Amino acid sequence: MPDPFSTLTERRLAVLKVLAKRGPLTIQQIAAETGSSRHAVERVLNYEWFERLNSGRASLFGLTEDGKQKVSECEST
Repeated sequence: MPDPFSTLTERRLAVLKVLAKRGPLTIQQIAAETGSSRHAVERVLNYEWFERLNSGRASLFGLTEDGKQKVSECEST
């Protein structure tokens, strides 16, 4: 499956918007929402905007305070 994002920044913003809209999701759910591969999503989730909310194979990921602040910045522009 070809990746719809040409840069890591574009993918990061797409994941940010998905989590802001839908709330905490698993890597597989985020990948399905963005059209990216699971491995591409895993690379993005290491950024400071995202946090793992629980442990285990089907961990949920959500937004950190920095991520929530970035969402509000994006919505105001």
